[in-house]
Parts: sequence; structure tokens; C-alpha cells
Amino acid sequence: MTSLHDGLADYLRIRRGEGVKFEKIGLVLEQFVEFLEERGAERVTVELAVDWATLPTEASDLHRANRLTMVRGFAAYLRERDPVNEIPPWGLLPSGKPRTGRPRRRPVDPAPAGLRAALADYLRIRRALGYKLTKDERALRNFVAFLEASGAVRVTTELALDWATLPENAHPASLANRLTMVRQFASYLRTIDPATEVPPSRLLRAGNRRATPYIYTDSEIAALIDAAAMLRYPLLISTYRTLIGLLAVSGLRVGEAIRLDRDDIDSERGLLIVRNTKFGKTRLVPLHATAIEALDDYIRQRRRLYPCPQPRAPAAFISAAGTRLIYNSVNVTFRKLARRAGLQPRSPTCRPRAHDLRH
Repeated sequence: MTSLHDGLADYLRIRRGEGVKFEKIGLVLEQFVEFLEERGAERVTVELAVDWATLPTEASDLHRANRLTMVRGFAAYLRERDPVNEIPPWGLLPSGKPRTGRPRRRPVDPAPAGLRAALADYLRIRRALGYKLTKDERALRNFVAFLEASGAVRVTTELALDWATLPENAHPASLANRLTMVRQFASYLRTIDPATEVPPSRLLRAGNRRATPYIYTDSEIAALIDAAAMLRYPLLISTYRTLIGLLAVSGLRVGEAIRLDRDDIDSERGLLIVRNTKFGKTRLVPLHATAIEALDDYIRQRRRLYPCPQPRAPAAFISAAGTRLIYNSVNVTFRKLARRAGLQPRSPTCRPRAHDLRH
């Protein structure tokens, strides 16, 4: 890790290369670095920055605010290299400087009810940009309730970290994802209330978040299809055999396959219409004639095994109850089939998953 003195030297060199003289500021920041070292600090925190800026007891409010502004620029540079560095918010110290021009609205401390309203606005804006935010909404509502219970009127890094790490025995990637959701919300709140703290990125390490795809052999796919015979109901056996075969030959995601309706299978042209996919797109997926034949055969079996004149769902793939398959249930059933087929993990990050059939 780069020392604070080396970081300051690089910062001054870059700014001077941009044409800024920084003679006085350089001397002031050297004092700030010495102040940090005296306290055994290896990075900038808001608390230490304010302590240093307010050291001169006889100094004016403007002088103290200027000292903190100098630290802000240096802290922003350090944060690019070490995200744990904190940048003091604007307006943290009053400058006492008279305002000129048109009066600006003073930021109002958001009360808990204000946080809920701000969350509603945040979700509305993000969704207008195309984000679904289903999980984010549940998590952030929980976070706002946590702030209310803590008596907080704004987001702080400490409270965000406390909430993100609440679940015991959770995977590090899950905790990091919770903090990421708060970071995005806090960045929005910061535009309303500059005193809002945005937690540094990578404050929680996620570890290896991406699984290694499990590439199935032809014999393994055949073993999965054969293992479906273990299922309790004949309709489920037919459903999972066809679903696994379709995933293996089409490249569809599991969610896309179970969202297919009967009308999305165009047997005449040999196409699937995959609607509302990732990023809200719709696409056509051409299939081999044998795959279309297998789908048509499944529909015929379905009519025989579930002879209901009014199906409970328009879904192409249905459960034993005649309803559309549920994503979590498909994954649970697939893990059982994988064990029955004798499929074993190839590494801690490479395990047989339904999703990997698309590879």
C-alpha cells in the first residue's frame, strides 16, 4: 500500500502538471499527513479530517472550511487508489462566507418519512431507466426501517455496514451485494442531502462471486434425462425430460424456458418466441426439427396426463398441479436429478447447475 507521503507527492505532482501551483496547499497537506501519522492513521477518515481542520482555535470559520476543502481534494485522489479512504462531505464546516446571487434552498434533514419518500423516488427513477429492482426494493425498505429503528436521519457508512452484515453465516458475496444496494441509494440521497455518506466501494470483499460453468457431456445430459424417472408423477417426468433437453439444445436460460407459453412454440416455422428476456428484450430462437418434434410430443403427452379443458396456466411447461413451474422449484429438482445421475462438483466453484445447460 502506498504511504500517505508518497500519495501526497504523487497528488501534488499530478495537480502541478495540470497547471495548479499548489505551493501553499502543498505545505498545508504535508501538515495534515504528519497529523495523521502522529495518530497512527494509514488513511483519511472524515473524523480525523475535521479534527485537523478545526485545530486552529483562533481561526475563522472560513479558514477552517478552506482547510477541510484542501483535504477533500487530496482524499478524493487517495480514494481512487484505496476505496477505504473517506471524503469529507461538502458543507460539513460552516464557512461564514456571505452568499451572493440567487438564494439556494437549504438542504433539509431527511426525517425517516423523508427517507421512505426518497426511496420511492429513487426506485421510480431507476425503473424508468429500465431496471426492475425487485430484490433491491425489498432490501432497501428493510434498510430504511433499520435506520428508523436506529433513530438516524441520514445514511452513514457505519450504519450501512452494520445493516449489510446483519445476516449471520451469509456468504460474503451476499453481504457485499447488500452494501452495493445501499451505496447506490446513498449516492442518490447525497444529491438531496450532501451530508449523506456513501460507503466506499469494495468495503466488503465478495470473494469469488462467479461460478465456473459446468460443461455437460452428452452422456451426462442423457443421464439427467433418465434420472427424471425418479419423479413421483408421470406428468413431472415428461415435463423435466423435455425441459432439460430444451435447455441443452437451445441456449435458453431456465427462467426464459419456464416463462414460455404454448403459443410461443411455432412448430410450423421451427421457432420459439422468447419474450421479456434479460434487459426486457424479445427474441426468436430457431430449433432443430427434432427439438420441435420433442416439444410437440410433450404437448400431446401433457394433454393425456393432464386432461383439463381449461388449463390453470397458459404455460408450455406445467407442474403436476397444472400450474407454471417455479424457478426455485426447478433448481431444487435439478439438484436431485444431478445427484441421481451421479454428477459430482468438479471444483468448489464448478457444480452442476440447470443454468449451465445453456453453455
